Amino acid sequence: MKYRKKTKKIIIVAICSFLSTSNMYARMFEGLIAKCYPQNILSLLCTKSSNQLSYRDSDISTIREKLIFSPEKVLSENITDEERFLSKCKSLESKDLSLKEFHTECAKILMRYQSKNPIFLLGECTRSSCSLSRLCNSDQRNNFEKKIISAHLERQSSPVDHVSLGSSSLFSEARIATTISSEVIVVAMHGIDLQYFLYMRCRQYAQLPHKIDIDDTTDPVRHMGLLLNHQKLNRYRKFKNLTPQQIILDCLTAEYRAKQFLKCSKSSLYLYENVDYYLDQNRTRSFPKIISAADIDDGMSRDLKATEAVIKLKESNRDNGTRCFVLEVGQDGEAAIVS
Repeated sequence: MKYRKKTKKIIIVAICSFLSTSNMYARMFEGLIAKCYPQNILSLLCTKSSNQLSYRDSDISTIREKLIFSPEKVLSENITDEERFLSKCKSLESKDLSLKEFHTECAKILMRYQSKNPIFLLGECTRSSCSLSRLCNSDQRNNFEKKIISAHLERQSSPVDHVSLGSSSLFSEARIATTISSEVIVVAMHGIDLQYFLYMRCRQYAQLPHKIDIDDTTDPVRHMGLLLNHQKLNRYRKFKNLTPQQIILDCLTAEYRAKQFLKCSKSSLYLYENVDYYLDQNRTRSFPKIISAADIDDGMSRDLKATEAVIKLKESNRDNGTRCFVLEVGQDGEAAIVS
């Protein structure tokens, strides 16, 4: 059937755009539309509105495959895209925008990058001076992740609580969880990193839990409460002299990074800024089955007291079958896996 009239085309596009907000309706009508209209109309189906952070299943399958089998390439692309995204957002600081307008414009830029690379905010340290950098020494990182994945699969139960210290931008965690989810084992990932401080303070103000919900909508008001207490941040060396715009951008980035992790990995995700928050929030939960930490001897990790935290968690779970994996640099400068 040929598609001839312009007005008719507009109507069909409008219908497809409306239906695309529901996967159920999209699936219901996809077959019908396929029989009648060209493929470019089909592309509007099964894609929700951008603020709902959703992609077609085929896109996600491709992303998962690349993350599992080509992590170095994915990481390199992510680093480049995130740097460009942050640069564009920071350029907005010189414009006369209200905080709400700044938030809105940054979110629009984020959506544009996300439409091209749905997991561009997932990253990890890529310092050339670091012997643990995946881009410099991929074997060490990959072997580390293989050991953790094997430990997960040995459990043969789901979900498996996994505590990751120094989880930062969640790239390694996403790769581990995505690989495991392909084996029908669900991971409850608990990320602990001082990098989450601002974002978790925003969630605390909005009375949101440590568990991140992918269906949670981003609300600029959520970030405003933190700005009222901006002076309290000055006692933290890393956050001293941050502008309100920088705080908003940090929180926005953290939120969408977490959601990109969830969409890609099919896991649940909990975030904490230090190990004490984790222990406080999980007193009634079962002990973690896996503890992992990588590159925990940098400045941020020392602020987090990561080495002490690993020891603390390991000792408290010694009799519960908990496996602990640490990727660190030895005295000879070579990377080593301690378990």
